Amino acid sequence: MKKGAGIAKKSVIDYFAQNAALAVTFVAGILATRFLGKEGYGIYSLVLLANMLLVLFANMGVEISTRVFAGKDEKKAAQVHTAGVLLILAVSVFGAVILFFTHDLIRATYFRGVPPRFLLLAALLAPFSLYQLVWQGVMVGLGEIATYARFFMWNRIAQGGAIIILIAFFYPSLELLIYVWIVIQLVTIIFCILVMAGRHRLFSPVSLSLVNRILGFGWIVYLGNLAATLINKYSFLIISSLSGPGEVGLYNRAATFSDKITLISGSLERATYQPAAKADRDFAPHLIQKVFRYNLYVNILGAAAMYIFGSLCIRLLLQEEFLASLFPLKFLLVSVIFMSCSRILAVYFTAHLGKPSIPGIINWIILPVSLTLYYVLTKTWGIRGASVATAAVYFLHACLFFIFFLIRNRSLKIGDFFLFHSDDLENIKKILFKNRAPE
Repeated sequence: MKKGAGIAKKSVIDYFAQNAALAVTFVAGILATRFLGKEGYGIYSLVLLANMLLVLFANMGVEISTRVFAGKDEKKAAQVHTAGVLLILAVSVFGAVILFFTHDLIRATYFRGVPPRFLLLAALLAPFSLYQLVWQGVMVGLGEIATYARFFMWNRIAQGGAIIILIAFFYPSLELLIYVWIVIQLVTIIFCILVMAGRHRLFSPVSLSLVNRILGFGWIVYLGNLAATLINKYSFLIISSLSGPGEVGLYNRAATFSDKITLISGSLERATYQPAAKADRDFAPHLIQKVFRYNLYVNILGAAAMYIFGSLCIRLLLQEEFLASLFPLKFLLVSVIFMSCSRILAVYFTAHLGKPSIPGIINWIILPVSLTLYYVLTKTWGIRGASVATAAVYFLHACLFFIFFLIRNRSLKIGDFFLFHSDDLENIKKILFKNRAPE
């Protein structure tokens, strides 16, 4: 019970730290959308997506592998950090060579209308974004969730504040906004390194066997995450390919609201990793079940509130062209609820059992279904079809995770995943108001 309360406390700290900058990022997002219009906002979104996809294809699972290895043995955190840095240096060089020969084809297929110089900037930032994954993995593995959350918060404040100042007092070009985003990312990384150096040793001689173990573990996670992120983001690429940046701008406006809800499951997921990794085989399934239940409650309430809030914002604060974002918003919020269920159940397989291959298998089973649905429904109904496809895909995704989890833990009662327990409210009160673990 105390472990469950500890997870809740850490996740509350994590979640509220991330949302402390909500007002700043909200104002910045609305200003950027109004200032750039759907076409400019779509290009801006695609540049950020290009950086994210480059990191996705090149990361080799370093974030989750460093998180797990640092969490299991804190004394080897410097060695884990060193091994992670060596891996991202090697993969960055390899990725640059591949990108040199394929960038024209990629741009012509998925990034039509995006100036090449913007995509180059996204590519140059990729190695630094990869290091941020290593830093995040080590810090979360060491239980430094509050530190990670503060950096995330200040990064969002800096990005949002810069956009507000530039748009309010100047007339910035899209290119300037992209340059500012890159500078803020680089400054954040510098501060990340300084903070870690002040608390933990950064580098230490590392054996080849540790690098191989991290790479072996990370490779399996990498394959799973590759499929998971393509499931999540391929709709943007399909919309860009079929309709161009303008429709991406409309769709991303809806996705920006729905993504706020993912902070809940992300906070619970990060807070659950360390306890799940150390829990015994009898307690771990019940721990995951409890976190799943709380996660479901909060995400349903959060999605309902966000639909009301997002709808009002789109209707009252944005141009008429953005009313087309209302329909996708409904289904993207539903998809977030299903996605959050999958993320919590995945912790059991990855952190506790040490078998990241199981979430990877599930992701690869769903991937071809998702690619087909995204293409067919987007081609038929545009961004409306893309949002319906997203909700359908994540429903199937969550169902598969649930089936795999129950096969492994047949003694668990299905009702306990969904039904409110008599001690739930009391536990929440103790956590929020008395700041102590429930008895």
